[in-house]
Amino acid sequence: MIRAFALVLTALALPPSGVIAADAPVITGHTSANSKSVEGIRKILGIFICASPDSIDAENVPEGFDPKSAPRYPSTLGPPPKEPIRYEYWTVEGCGRHAKFLIQLWYDINGQELYTASPPQGWLAGS
Repeated sequence: MIRAFALVLTALALPPSGVIAADAPVITGHTSANSKSVEGIRKILGIFICASPDSIDAENVPEGFDPKSAPRYPSTLGPPPKEPIRYEYWTVEGCGRHAKFLIQLWYDINGQELYTASPPQGWLAGS
């Protein structure tokens, strides 16, 4: 629950200036996120992994991925993701760290793309 709160709160409260360095690597692989969402997700990853990552690789979740395994966020943080939700894994490396984040992307009723970024289970506990 704390993990979910921290990530969603971070996404909502990020300042407009970038956290990741201007020379941050291009995202390799495939993402369906629009450029505004990519920028926001990179900021989150910059806070949790490294402000100057060596690489960011996006990929579709594997066939057979169970959407029910995705973290659920407290309703006090805003409305939950709306179907259809697109799921991707973004792997970030830098500053001696490596982590694979689950990215959820969806559109609100006004057509604005929204997202969440969830680290692997137990990540905040140091595992």
